Amino acid sequence: MLILQKIYVMRYLIWLLFSVAVLSCKDDEIAGLPDGAVKVLVDGQEYTTTDATANLDKNASQVENDLRVSARYSEGGFTISLEVFSTSPTVAIDAGSFQVQGNFPAAPTGIVFFTLEGVLPHSSLEVPQAVVGSIIITQIDRGAKTVSGSFESLCAKGTEVKTLRGEFSKIPYM
Repeated sequence: MLILQKIYVMRYLIWLLFSVAVLSCKDDEIAGLPDGAVKVLVDGQEYTTTDATANLDKNASQVENDLRVSARYSEGGFTISLEVFSTSPTVAIDAGSFQVQGNFPAAPTGIVFFTLEGVLPHSSLEVPQAVVGSIIITQIDRGAKTVSGSFESLCAKGTEVKTLRGEFSKIPYM
């Protein structure tokens, strides 16, 4: 039993070191975007689209506490979805930084999914560590009904782990 515990601890430390190394890389800087666009780097491969939508949903108390941004890319059948949750049903989503949770029993404040070439999605929830990235909402313009921000996250499918970094600019929301 002690050997299994040591293996688990070593596996966790390897994932942690890998995450720190990957998420600290800032060589692939993303340039500014036109309004309504989403740009994402997946392991250094860049995808850009203006086929993007967002939803800012209200709960039963009419508080806007769930934000989703989705984008489709023509090349490779690539799609991405980001979701941010308020930690309180009485607090509305606003500009700020939200942790992307991994596969640990905690209430997430952010989740990232993506599919490539129509296969089953990679997900931040599949990475075996507590925090795997962040989603930063830089602006929610409630008058114009647009949202802007950036994100970085690890996403996994089985043992395959991908690194995502990107930004979105003035995506219209409903």
